[in-house]
Amino acid sequence: SSGCGGGTANVGFDVVTGFSNYFLNTLPYSGFVSHISNFPSAVSFYNQNGYTSTALHPYGKTMYKRDLVYPNLGFSTFKGLDDFKYTDKIDNSQYVSDQASFDQVLYELKNQSSSQFIHLVTMQNHMPYDASVYAENNFKVSGHENDRTDADKIETYLTGINKSDQAMANFINELNKTEEKTVVAFWGDHWPGIYGEAFNEGDDGMNIHRTPLFIYKNFETESSDKNGNLGTMSLNYLTPTILSELDVKMSPYQYMLLNIKDDYPALTKDFVKTGEKAQVLKDYELIEYDILTGKKWSLDSDFYESK
Repeated sequence: SSGCGGGTANVGFDVVTGFSNYFLNTLPYSGFVSHISNFPSAVSFYNQNGYTSTALHPYGKTMYKRDLVYPNLGFSTFKGLDDFKYTDKIDNSQYVSDQASFDQVLYELKNQSSSQFIHLVTMQNHMPYDASVYAENNFKVSGHENDRTDADKIETYLTGINKSDQAMANFINELNKTEEKTVVAFWGDHWPGIYGEAFNEGDDGMNIHRTPLFIYKNFETESSDKNGNLGTMSLNYLTPTILSELDVKMSPYQYMLLNIKDDYPALTKDFVKTGEKAQVLKDYELIEYDILTGKKWSLDSDFYESK
């Protein structure tokens, strides 16, 4: 992840568009995507292949200008908190639970006959992490007996993550009961800013930027017998990684991303120094510039379409 303690929409930009914040010093959702229609993305790619596309976020629609961004990315439907059928919360949490969010996804799947691409950004484990959020914390943090403030926050956060794990298990169990082939890509946007110096030991301080990622499918493919290790990768490569796993034809843009991934699997400023200007990165930057602030020449080609 390029962020820590914040920046969910920046990571979402990487995931949905395949472009990278590595080249930017701004919020791309607010600064660019909110006023660029027909923005090339994973959404538009799936739309071209007959999918219906839905964005789900159990919170207000205007945060990070998602109400403007999601239609520009190609989503035909965007449901915020007021549109959710399932809005249960856990104990004293102010946010919709992950279990309710996953139930909403299942509801969307069951009530649409066509193939679907669903993008869900959850809220359960968002700050604040007050000690009173859950009736009982499942984890105990020691070593902070003189000041329990940070320890209490970490205990609350870990308890919430544990509840999210249980909700994900329930979600996958429900998907396994269906005959419809379904792929789930789960990724962490960033760590919360409550750990202080805890991540700075070893690995050159990079652990604070490593978040969980897995790809799950309820059916077998020829590549299913691989060891399943995705390794270290930044999330701008997520869509072509999934499509490659499914062995389907991709767009030239997505093939390009996989080629870049071979040399720069974690393309963030923490892993790759900004002074590095290999030709493949220069090409990538020019294409991103073309869409964000240029003449959008690449839209007049088949660069973003599978043929």
